[in-house]
Amino acid sequence: MTREDVAKCLEFILKGKPYIWGDFTDVPIQDPELDKIRLRVLELEVSHPPDNSNEYINREGQRIIQSIIQELRNSTGADKA
Repeated sequence: MTREDVAKCLEFILKGKPYIWGDFTDVPIQDPELDKIRLRVLELEVSHPPDNSNEYINREGQRIIQSIIQELRNSTGADKA
């Protein structure tokens, strides 16, 4: 996966695509820096639990994911999120 691939997966998560959460969080990413992001997102399920049953994380967790997307898109390969 590339940085853009990860950003797109995170956007799908924010759009409420339920199948993407497991697809993204369950499969390790070869790039260690991108895998750290995957693990960070996975931790949000515990640290920012959902307010209702049709979500994986609450609004603050969603803001964190939006921030991660921005980091991914604003940084270069040498300046990884």
